Amino acid sequence: MCMKNILFYLLSLIVLIACAQEDFSSDQEHVNGLLNLSLTKVGETQVYSPNSSGPYKNGDVIEFDISYREGTVLDLSKMKLNISLENNCYVEPQVPGFIDLSVPYTLSVVNSIGEKLVYTIKVNPIMIPKAIASVEKEWFLNANQLQCSSSFVNYLTSIAVSQNTFVVYDGVGSSGGFIKSYDTETGELLETINVPNTFISQVKTDDAGHIIANRMNIYGAGFMLYYYENIHSTPQLILNYTDADGCPKNLGGRISVVGNLKEGKAYVYATSGRYFDVVDDAGANAYYYWEFNDGVPTDIKPIKVEFPLVNGMWQIANVQRETVNAESDVFLSHFTFSETDSEPYIYGSNFYKIKAGNISDIIEMQKDNFDYKILSYKTFEIENNHFLVMLLKGFTYDAGVYLKVFDITDEQNFVEMKPGTENYDRFVLYSSESYLTYHRDHWGDITVDIKGKDAYIYAIIPDWSSASAAGVMKYHLKYEK
Repeated sequence: MCMKNILFYLLSLIVLIACAQEDFSSDQEHVNGLLNLSLTKVGETQVYSPNSSGPYKNGDVIEFDISYREGTVLDLSKMKLNISLENNCYVEPQVPGFIDLSVPYTLSVVNSIGEKLVYTIKVNPIMIPKAIASVEKEWFLNANQLQCSSSFVNYLTSIAVSQNTFVVYDGVGSSGGFIKSYDTETGELLETINVPNTFISQVKTDDAGHIIANRMNIYGAGFMLYYYENIHSTPQLILNYTDADGCPKNLGGRISVVGNLKEGKAYVYATSGRYFDVVDDAGANAYYYWEFNDGVPTDIKPIKVEFPLVNGMWQIANVQRETVNAESDVFLSHFTFSETDSEPYIYGSNFYKIKAGNISDIIEMQKDNFDYKILSYKTFEIENNHFLVMLLKGFTYDAGVYLKVFDITDEQNFVEMKPGTENYDRFVLYSSESYLTYHRDHWGDITVDIKGKDAYIYAIIPDWSSASAAGVMKYHLKYEK
């Protein structure tokens, strides 16, 4: 057989086989009926999927779990069914535009051979416990609105609340500067006074609202602590820890105060770090604290606590004692940094709880819960529930700055919670909008004013040069329990 005849034979055979095939697609029996379905609320876009996927059998109960927050109402009266059927199947009777699923609904489907299949659609309301607190923004005022000195907007280092005012340090280094007092409701500037010395680092308040300003130890001047009875009073030097007494360089870059520095017991905590390009290995990776009784320190020299959990030498560190009680917990954040760091980051911030102030009993929060830089933080308590607010910034100098609020009452949550963990939304209560700033020196601060079941959070952020980007933000945490 020649090649031409062989090709003709093969082509003829293919055609005969193709013509012999029968098309069953139009006559195929589709007996399953309902393949799948979903729900939406009329006027909303969220799609709810069933607990089990199709195709479904006759008599199946198809359940949906729909959650709602405690204290709100779950309205199931206007739900829309989105139905997927096999070919040649139809719904009978037709489903109206919306149905009431506060009670089970019966759906009937007729399959391709005329069988009637019946399904029950049921919604299980799942109540999510009400969040322990809600947070909302009240205002942001930039440095121009606050009448801050335009040359100092990159050194807005601290903020604190005194009675119905908040106070801000508006100055830098050898230039001195001012302590400014503002109305907590409106942010209106009320008072401006000179700082008590050069190289003031922080302006804080004690638990009674007395204003405290500290000079950090730079150029060998020592660590100094000044006390104001009120903003109109003459500052009193209540502590002078000198170089000769062993004061480490840069001590006082960050401080915190707990208790009343006029009456009873109080503590002042301080750390050193890499400020003004001055590094002191002797003072690094340790925090220092003084105990005061009726405004008098028990010793000029502080108690030094070396902190063991640091990768290298910290850039900055913030330490805060919760109360004046002997068994009070102490919290510490530190931040190490390298301009050449890259993902996955080697450096960055860490956050710890030193249980009862015992340096050998430390627990750590998961790093995934916060950004590269913890600029500042504050812990506070409302009705035996413990909260934490952080001021955070990403790795780059131009990364946004934002607030994050946590419920840290449960110590297990403090240690184990991270994004993706069950009930994470009950651990992280709020994350604010991001404020775009450019800054190299890692300044920023937070203070919290507790009034009954309300906490008013104030945070200050600097900017390298822009007075419209630097400023103070105010947020309101409302305790809901």
